[in-house]
Amino acid sequence: MLHPTLTAIIALLALCGLCVGQWSRILHSSNVFWARVWLTLGAACGFAAIEVALIDLGPDWFKQQPVWAYVLVLLLFALLWWVEVGDRQTANADTTRDTWFKHAVFFIMHRRWPADAEVESMFDTEGELTRANGVLAEMRQMALDGKMLVWGKPTRTHMTMGGDTSSGVYHNVPPSHWTDHIVDAPELILQPHQVYTTVGLKIDGASFCALKVSNHQVEMLWPTKRV
Repeated sequence: MLHPTLTAIIALLALCGLCVGQWSRILHSSNVFWARVWLTLGAACGFAAIEVALIDLGPDWFKQQPVWAYVLVLLLFALLWWVEVGDRQTANADTTRDTWFKHAVFFIMHRRWPADAEVESMFDTEGELTRANGVLAEMRQMALDGKMLVWGKPTRTHMTMGGDTSSGVYHNVPPSHWTDHIVDAPELILQPHQVYTTVGLKIDGASFCALKVSNHQVEMLWPTKRV
């Protein structure tokens, strides 16, 4: 049976581990792996503290049958695993590549998705393009921070605007790509599959085209304004 002081130390470690885990999620949301590592370590310490506290301070029947403490720990680990699996499944479902990047710009500007009749003329006015500049900067920052996923087709095989963007497969655009690449507002006049990332307003071998994002993720990052 452990000394109460040791129990207190374990509980303190558990609290520290959980706090670090939560801060890791908040400050480094793009690095979910380390957030989960810290959270799991904190939870493990917490379970150990619960077990020791129950054995030291629990009723006589629990002290005589400490196996219940181990059962409780196993159940708590099973709960943690269940939450983790559900979180991964939800994350996968919420990040489906299903929306054109161009349409997402319109949604962020107006907090609604474009109607079919608006698709061809979404950014035909200079005022719309001027407003789009601020939205594009915000989206670029989100993508660079890893908070918004963007998919595209590499432009290595079609380096001009007239290239065949219907060919090729989609890739995740890495966050580092947005350090020196942008989507220029005038490109929004083009068809959705012709929207490119450029560097210095030029398409290079690292550019992506036919950009897409997740409908659900966009709506979560830029929620609809309440009337």
